Amino acid sequence: DIGVTGVQTCALPILLSMALDIEQPICSDPYGKIEIEAVEGSIGPFDYRINGDELPSSDLQIEFLDAGVYEVVVEDSYGCLLSQEVIIKDLPILKLGIENSSLIEEGEEYQVAMQLNFDESTISSIEWSPAIDISCVDCLEPVLSPEEYRLYTVEVLTEEGCVVEHQLQIFVRDDRRSEEHTSELQ
Repeated sequence: DIGVTGVQTCALPILLSMALDIEQPICSDPYGKIEIEAVEGSIGPFDYRINGDELPSSDLQIEFLDAGVYEVVVEDSYGCLLSQEVIIKDLPILKLGIENSSLIEEGEEYQVAMQLNFDESTISSIEWSPAIDISCVDCLEPVLSPEEYRLYTVEVLTEEGCVVEHQLQIFVRDDRRSEEHTSELQ
């Protein structure tokens, strides 16, 4: 909820104010919403507009808003106007900063180093698969120790319902197999 004073146009000494409820897009609901909750400081009836479109006084909300700038205007019975600009933000694009592939020697381990473009405290679950040769399947930075090529997938779910996924290929160099293959060629 936001109490708004905004830009007011009025010849009378009236101080209009309105309370807005603004919901920004989240992954589980990718659209924004603006609701005019209350208007104070003058006498109605009031006229309400968002980006020039009138709202019926029985339904002072507009839903399914794409990202953008919206102008909320209230006009009282004296013709006094209160205007407030509201910004609906773009849906966040979440990314896992992690390599796509790595080459390790047979018997070596690979420590995953993860960088996030969002707050780690918003993570509700982490799942690595397959759950083979991995130190933990529910942490951001496990240690991987495959004995042969393996494709790992990590899926991260946030509290807002956002899911972000990444795949990591681990190639394992086996010097014995390389030597055998080389001797077969000779």
